Amino acid sequence: RVGAASKDRVARPITSTTTNGSQNQIVAPKGGTAEDVLEQGARKLLEYVRGASVGSQPVVRLKSPGELKKAFRATGCGLEITGTEEVAGVDELLAAVECVLENSVNTAHPLFFNQLYSRGDPLSILADWMIAATNTNVHTYEVAPVYTVMEAEVLRRCARLIGFEGGYDGLLVPGGSIANLYGMLLARHRADPEWKTRGMNGGPNLVAFTSDHSHYSYKKSAMTMGLGTDNLITIPTDRDTGAMVTEKLEEAILKSKAEGKVPFFVGATAGTTVRGGYDKFDEIADVCSEHGVWMHIDAAWGGGALLSRRQRHTMHGASRTDSYAWNPHKMLGATMQCSIFLTRHKDTLHECNGTSAEYLFQPDKLYTEYDVGDKTIQCGRVSY
Repeated sequence: RVGAASKDRVARPITSTTTNGSQNQIVAPKGGTAEDVLEQGARKLLEYVRGASVGSQPVVRLKSPGELKKAFRATGCGLEITGTEEVAGVDELLAAVECVLENSVNTAHPLFFNQLYSRGDPLSILADWMIAATNTNVHTYEVAPVYTVMEAEVLRRCARLIGFEGGYDGLLVPGGSIANLYGMLLARHRADPEWKTRGMNGGPNLVAFTSDHSHYSYKKSAMTMGLGTDNLITIPTDRDTGAMVTEKLEEAILKSKAEGKVPFFVGATAGTTVRGGYDKFDEIADVCSEHGVWMHIDAAWGGGALLSRRQRHTMHGASRTDSYAWNPHKMLGATMQCSIFLTRHKDTLHECNGTSAEYLFQPDKLYTEYDVGDKTIQCGRVSY
């Protein structure tokens, strides 16, 4: 915790030179160095990871916000930021680390059932630490050679699992909601490529469809894109299976066409949040093919069935989808956030999102096939 030092307790500055030659003034903690805190803090984190899944302690010791602030004040590292704080010492910082661990929900506990994720695999935790240590922006090969190649190989394997044999494209993204947004963006680009430059004014009246049990991120995507939630039509689900009623989907598409609207996107689901329902992907693909509509599958939770001989049948027909979202941080034990977006339409991501920033993306560089940055809606991105 770095703040203004008091008159009687002056911190000693450390000058560090960055890779581009600039210098940063770092205020060291009292009684040691930042490296001391890192080394001792890492031991505490490792001890926490080793004991988190034992289940001998409560899942959470829930305190009120006021009680949390009081607990951190007692460590010497209060949560409130006033601008007049003294520089914290090594012992105070380590006490704050312990306070974070003691008052956080133990998601590795055997009784943690509240969310659709759980304990992070130890190797995934190590990977997260490595990502933080290397502190790399994953947008071009020359900046992130290992991570860009790693991402390409992960996507290649996942595309094969889904069944995208003829071609594919994809990205690792920060969460399933963003992966669903990518699906809707690509669908809009195919339906109206000029939207990218013209904007929404003067374009067709686009409408999207999803089930009434689908994830709320479809609504968020419609809002973010300027489509509007009124143009996201919800389709009823079967009372027994929780799957979208395909006949109702086709009726809604035909009705929208009759009203002069342009259906462009159907958001299916593999494993709905509440009931765990899987839509009938083959039937939905037939409808989408008939009407020229982009099909997307939100498999954020249920995509793990692809790895199960017993449950793989639930994903039958998924290979026919135009795009696909999957969260390994849910069923597979990857740490938050690890999400995958894939499409079977090669180069569509770049066509939809590319802006060709010349200071980053030049066609005459080596290994440009690994430059992923222009395909994303981000600039800064970690290796998810």
